[in-house]
Amino acid sequence: MGRFLIASPHSFCDSTIVNRHCDTHAFDASNDIVENLKGHMVVYHPNVSDLRSSGDYNRPETDGAPWREKLKQHASELKPDFMIEVHSFPGDHPQYMNIWNDADLVVFESKYNKKFLHRLVKSLKRSNENIVIHIGRPWHPVSITDDMGSHKHVKRHTLFEFNENRNIDQRKKIAAAVAEAVLDIVENTDIPCMKNIITIASIVIVLILIIFIALDVSSCLFQTRFPVYTYHPGEGLRKPYSI
Repeated sequence: MGRFLIASPHSFCDSTIVNRHCDTHAFDASNDIVENLKGHMVVYHPNVSDLRSSGDYNRPETDGAPWREKLKQHASELKPDFMIEVHSFPGDHPQYMNIWNDADLVVFESKYNKKFLHRLVKSLKRSNENIVIHIGRPWHPVSITDDMGSHKHVKRHTLFEFNENRNIDQRKKIAAAVAEAVLDIVENTDIPCMKNIITIASIVIVLILIIFIALDVSSCLFQTRFPVYTYHPGEGLRKPYSI
């Protein structure tokens, strides 16, 4: 059973506010992911009370804020195999159209996921070959990524951006692919490591046996070429039998 920590720092929306002020698909997409991780240990930590304008939880300005400190506490208690950070973006906005080419899902690359990022993307494509995925890089300091990626109890961390121009069915399929992909990473990443450990242990055992046999043979040769004389009272030195 895997352990997963899911966070959506910009998921609190106020319907009375006209201007964009939240990630409109983040809360629902996160819950869709949770639904697809049934049977596993999951902690979901959404932002349900604070507007983004009052303090962006993914910027240095909110370092030490209660919501972020609670997220760290969840990480320390759960010790997750994977942390999933969920955001969403307006796909029809020129800025995002320009950098992400109307992708269904953007997966952020960081120094904390480079080792498995391309395996993750391949797994996403296997789960849903119709998903258009873009590997993006933050263009500003992303504090949660840094906090959680370097957290001693978080094994793996990746930030996902869902395109808000997708309907509910499309969003659910993308969320299912995300859940399946992170499960694949968690369940299969450690297998090659175990194989390597077994291989190394086998090599060490073989080397020990070779050394032991070599020492034994050299001991026999030494005794044959240079027989050991032993002293016996009344008889003097006695030469041992040798071939």
